[in-house]
Amino acid sequence: MESEAVPTAEKAWEGATQLVEKFLDFDSLILICEATDNQHRLEEYMSRFHNEGFSEHVYNWYLKENKQAKLLDRCRKLSNKNSQKLTGFLGQHPSLLWMQQIFDNNFAQAALTLTSLSENERDSITKQKTMFSFAKLAKLAAPNARDTEPFIEKINSRLDLITYQEEIPDYVLEQFGYNTVNPSVLSPKEMINLYICEEYNDSSEFEFKKAFDLLNYIDDEEMKEELFLKIWRQALLKNTWHFGNLDAPLEILQNTLFFRVADIVISMGADVNGQLPPIDILLEDSSVEDLRNNKAFVYLLKTGYEHIQRTMLND
Repeated sequence: MESEAVPTAEKAWEGATQLVEKFLDFDSLILICEATDNQHRLEEYMSRFHNEGFSEHVYNWYLKENKQAKLLDRCRKLSNKNSQKLTGFLGQHPSLLWMQQIFDNNFAQAALTLTSLSENERDSITKQKTMFSFAKLAKLAAPNARDTEPFIEKINSRLDLITYQEEIPDYVLEQFGYNTVNPSVLSPKEMINLYICEEYNDSSEFEFKKAFDLLNYIDDEEMKEELFLKIWRQALLKNTWHFGNLDAPLEILQNTLFFRVADIVISMGADVNGQLPPIDILLEDSSVEDLRNNKAFVYLLKTGYEHIQRTMLND
């Protein structure tokens, strides 16, 4: 009985196939090839219905069914003619193109495709991190690539940027409405504002140092300067600056966030004149207007600046 069932099933498939071929029901043709695992028939249809756009229909069907891996696996076995058409199709779908390039051992091109995808990714920081990591691996696998070192340095820099985002606490992100379950990609400017915001209750000089580091990812010089000043002003605003006794000003300053941040800048050997904004520019913004009118604060700030200048001269 079992042996009789096999020919019967085959006849049923053949009958169904003839019917859908007659009406050019492409979806059904693909389903039949899938159900019977018939690669030869699939390629035959690609050739026979070439002018009717069957090949493109196949590629789009696999995408629609979320069977990207199956698409690539099937299409790796295509003839040269149909394979060329696939390459053109994948060129319009770079999220698949890199996989085909990996299959073809074209690791250098796969690295470039993955990098482009990563840089354009906005919806998922996890996806972006994965693609940058794959790009790095693909580049390392590429034989005799002369630009490997600068390429890897660039990728590592982008992975560092992702790390800065990952280190922002969820409670801070949630207060600004960001999705912490499936986080999107934040811009360097957004991250800077989050690191220095008032809502980041337990931020320290190390978070403000990260904000300064993030300035390296800002290309717009005017924006960079605005953010640079904003970071310093926010550091000032982290303290109330209401001190009753000013007999030991340097001791007071050691407990302020502003000068703890300045200490980090100095300890890293940075040019203080380039890293500490002039007092008049620092205080010209409306956000620090109350501090500007606080004589005790102005006295402490000037004392701190003078101390830093003396320290640098002695060194």
